[in-house]
Amino acid sequence: MANQIQPNGHRLFSDPFALPPDLQDLGDDIFAAYNVRVGTAAERQNLPNERLREGLTWVETDTRVTRQWFTATGWIRLPFEQPWAALSPASGWSANTGAGAPRITRDGDTVIYQGGLFGGAANTTATTVPEWARPTRTIRVGGGFAADGTTPTGVRVFANGALQPFSILHAESSLMWSVR
Repeated sequence: MANQIQPNGHRLFSDPFALPPDLQDLGDDIFAAYNVRVGTAAERQNLPNERLREGLTWVETDTRVTRQWFTATGWIRLPFEQPWAALSPASGWSANTGAGAPRITRDGDTVIYQGGLFGGAANTTATTVPEWARPTRTIRVGGGFAADGTTPTGVRVFANGALQPFSILHAESSLMWSVR
């Protein structure tokens, strides 16, 4: 009698001493059940097609993005919570320090930006947001304040992560957008 899968999904080994066939069956079981992988974005992109299967989850160690594979859609980014991360100003821009320093977080599909960026020209890239905070297309977001702290302003956020304020962002600025 060969090894069999029981109705509850558990394997029944018919001969505990038949190691080579049993190890192959065991390896097949592990492959079928092991559906979460961890590695870089490049490793995920180089994963051979024969290793892809419905619902395979990949956690990217370099971008901190979690993706899932489906034949109909390919890799999709999953919503998740992200701890606050500091943002560095781009060339020509400066950042507030302390409580007004620029930072970003994500909760599900919602990204929250807080803090001030100044010194650069309007409509130029002030910082680049991490991949996990990028929208799928270029968006305009209102809700920040200009240098005087009272005049409303906003930003343009590009799919490549470039964040371009319409004017200087006051230290108390707070913006939100969706990654979808």
